[in-house]
Amino acid sequence: APSIGYMFPPGGQAGSTVEVVLGGYDWTPDMELFVRDAHIELELTGEPGPVIVPEPPYWFGKKARRGPFMLPRETPAKLKLPTNLKPGIYRWQAANANGATASGKFAVSNGREVIEKQDRRAPQQLPSLPVTVSGQILKIEEVDEFRFTAPTTGPMTCEIIAAAIGSPLTAVLEIRDSSGRLI
Repeated sequence: APSIGYMFPPGGQAGSTVEVVLGGYDWTPDMELFVRDAHIELELTGEPGPVIVPEPPYWFGKKARRGPFMLPRETPAKLKLPTNLKPGIYRWQAANANGATASGKFAVSNGREVIEKQDRRAPQQLPSLPVTVSGQILKIEEVDEFRFTAPTTGPMTCEIIAAAIGSPLTAVLEIRDSSGRLI
């Protein structure tokens, strides 16, 4: 049976249409997509690409004993999110003649969305807050950095939803001030 690896970006803003990439395992040309909310549309817009083999660095030492990572193929798709959609986590699935996948998850927000710019050498500047950032860790050594200006002093809320959408990422969030001091 096929399985789901990921969706990137992992959702979008209510009222938008988002071009996404679906990473899947054992997907065939007869794949069909299903969203568990009849108001949301998710449709394939192209054929699966080549198998993706990760680049080094690889795990060494004790971590090297784990089994190999599965090798996905990416397929382009379009996610249509209606305007009246409530923010939250939604489920989707894929199926072909070999069976159905387990549920995948994606997030819907009601505010500004920013997609991480890959291959940058400096922190990515974010627009005014609040903002939802869709990032992607492609290598085990990768660190994503973003810069923003708080509109006022006082408490702020930052949240990582990797676990909520089923990502295996164990993320750590650090907030630093303009001098680099850990807050």
